[in-house]
Amino acid sequence: MTRSVVLLTVVVGVELAAGCRHGLAQTPEGLLRDGGRALEAGDFARAQQLFSALVKQSPSALNFNYLAMAEAGAGSLDQAIVHFRRSIELGNDSPEAHYRLGLAYIGRRLSKEGISELRLAVVKDPGLSSALYALSAALLDAGRPSEALSYLEQARERSPKDAKIWASLVRAQFEAGNAKEAIETADRAVEALPDEAGLDVTLADVCFQHHEVQKARHLLESASELLPKDSNLKLLLAKVSLEAREPVETLAVLKEAPSSIGAPGEVAFLRGSALALGGKLDEAATELSKATDSDPRNAKYLVAYAWVNQLQGRYKEALTPLSKARQLDRHAPIVLYRMALSHFVMGQYALAAETCDEALRLSPGFAPGYLLLGVVTLESGHVESAQAALQKGASQQPALPLLHTELGAALFMERRFKEGKRELDKALLLDPKGADAYFWRARVLARQGSTEHAISDLETAVVLQPGFANAHHELAELYSVRGDPQKAAAALAKEKEARATKAGDERQRLFEILDDLFL
Repeated sequence: MTRSVVLLTVVVGVELAAGCRHGLAQTPEGLLRDGGRALEAGDFARAQQLFSALVKQSPSALNFNYLAMAEAGAGSLDQAIVHFRRSIELGNDSPEAHYRLGLAYIGRRLSKEGISELRLAVVKDPGLSSALYALSAALLDAGRPSEALSYLEQARERSPKDAKIWASLVRAQFEAGNAKEAIETADRAVEALPDEAGLDVTLADVCFQHHEVQKARHLLESASELLPKDSNLKLLLAKVSLEAREPVETLAVLKEAPSSIGAPGEVAFLRGSALALGGKLDEAATELSKATDSDPRNAKYLVAYAWVNQLQGRYKEALTPLSKARQLDRHAPIVLYRMALSHFVMGQYALAAETCDEALRLSPGFAPGYLLLGVVTLESGHVESAQAALQKGASQQPALPLLHTELGAALFMERRFKEGKRELDKALLLDPKGADAYFWRARVLARQGSTEHAISDLETAVVLQPGFANAHHELAELYSVRGDPQKAAAALAKEKEARATKAGDERQRLFEILDDLFL
């Protein structure tokens, strides 16, 4: 039964409390009595039959209202709308009549008409809490959260212990762009209803949908404390902890979780993904292999298994599970992204670019595809094409620092230093520990004649990444320009040392960054 149907099912009056007859009553009194009993019992088909007969004998406003209620309960919303309107035309201009008509319109997806009627119900009776909530819910669903806020605040004041009103208020604040206020309201909701685990879970879902992953995790932890034996809640907490990139917390939650909970292989998938994030790649591969064995047709598990293979440097081997995943899900851009990464690392630049293009045709808003396409084309020497791809990606996902770093590098190669520096500044604002961004900004600054600032950026880069061979090389050159041969010699020695190790291979380091970016 839908929420609208439940709300429409009301007690129709004291006169309906008398006994019920079997069969179709003939007098108006009997029809009213038996129809009311059927309505209360949820037998909407019989109520509709009885009230249809009643309005033929006594076509009053109240009787049309009862008929409309029965029709709405039976799902005949078009008829219900006609008869609610007829009831109002005959003089039943009550807040409840407009409220029920509004719900019928909403049920028919006629949000404009529904909102108009619900608003009228609230104007006629500001204390009608059900209409307040229904109006705010309709405004939210219509994409008008700012308008919903005042009604939700009124509903909350009248019903401070109603969990669904608190959850809707938090949602409206998020959707109105007031994330800070939404989080504060979520805290107030938990304080008002400290023992409502269901509210914690609902609020966690709202926060998660609006990318407040850590807040969602904390709310689920609170719910788990209230329901410590709820395995499904632990599974949900593990998922959110993994999304928050908290592998230790994920593994702790799953420590005592039975492998039977969730979908087949789901616990192994979560555990394997967490182990991979924590750098325990062999254990991760074992767990993810269990997941794929439990559900060989789960594309997500296959992609995760391929991801671990790539983290292990097994890029060619990763193509096997990715090919299987591709057959199972031809609309997932992440599958093509990981295939393109393997092709790129294996030096198959044309195939990597083609695969990225295919991913972007499937999902034009898939920012990782633009990032990898930009990196591939930049590595291939096609600077202009790389720049176009990276600019598109940065517009799609401006909060991703690596996009701005690679775009800054591409602009530097075109000698567009001012624009390049602007992108690298953005990258460092988003990630103050981005060694590559410091390196490329230093190169820009050096070309602009700001030697000391360039040296400062390079010194920061090698502190963040001691094995950054190219940064040591640039430092040696700039120390020489400054007239500091001793420091230049020391920098050259560190460059030589770095190039003798894997850490000195910037290209390999870029592969690892791309691997780690997207699960």
